[in-house]
Amino acid sequence: MKNIMKNDEAGFIKIALLLIKKNNLTMDILAEKSGLSRSHIYRNYGNKEEVIKLVSKKTDYLLSDSLDMKKKILKAARLVFAKKGFYRTTVEGIAKQASVGTATVYRYFETKEKLIQAFKDEYTLGSMLGSMVIEEQTNLEEFVHFIILKGLEFISNNRDLFRMSFFEGEEGLEYYRTSMDQTNRSIPVLTGHFEKLIKLGKIKNIDPSLMAYSILGLIMGYGYIKPSYSGEPFDTLDGNARVITDIFLKGIKI
Repeated sequence: MKNIMKNDEAGFIKIALLLIKKNNLTMDILAEKSGLSRSHIYRNYGNKEEVIKLVSKKTDYLLSDSLDMKKKILKAARLVFAKKGFYRTTVEGIAKQASVGTATVYRYFETKEKLIQAFKDEYTLGSMLGSMVIEEQTNLEEFVHFIILKGLEFISNNRDLFRMSFFEGEEGLEYYRTSMDQTNRSIPVLTGHFEKLIKLGKIKNIDPSLMAYSILGLIMGYGYIKPSYSGEPFDTLDGNARVITDIFLKGIKI
């Protein structure tokens, strides 16, 4: 497939439709095949679900049955991953949870690794953060607050997945590191954002990957570790996000 011009909606839809038919539509692959950046796609066409709706609206291809089955399988995969982790989960176990045949899972996702990638596109924080756009007029405090707030919301809504990540074990972590596409994970996405902020002169020239780990550490501390060990619920997600933003940007020194 040849790259298309950014204003060629018909070409974009054609590429998206072909990926859907192959059960291979992710935002990363769509960006690569269309020659558009992820941020451009999010700004002009929306997220993956909105792209699928656009394709359905603009073409005669019926997507509902295929989409319903993929969602059913991914929902089942979420439950199994939360209990067993990525490494110990089997396609057979996901099929059983979804009440479908193993061949059906393979028909929609081909391999366990591709199923995990689709799951990651659907459920990970990195996918959402990748859609954020940094420009000259970006307000630093509001930008950081938005990252932290979305991080806290994500943890609050997916505590079982975070519990799984803490107890995955070394084999599971190694499997996760080596088998999954890295472009959508939170650290590289945040590192890229901080690199842009440095170039714009909005923050100090500190290793952007260290900043990425630092802000995620604060999010994890407030969002998962604090409520898990103290038993104290959040007062408000926004209020906690403001506190973390202040600590991250200003530190604790008087």
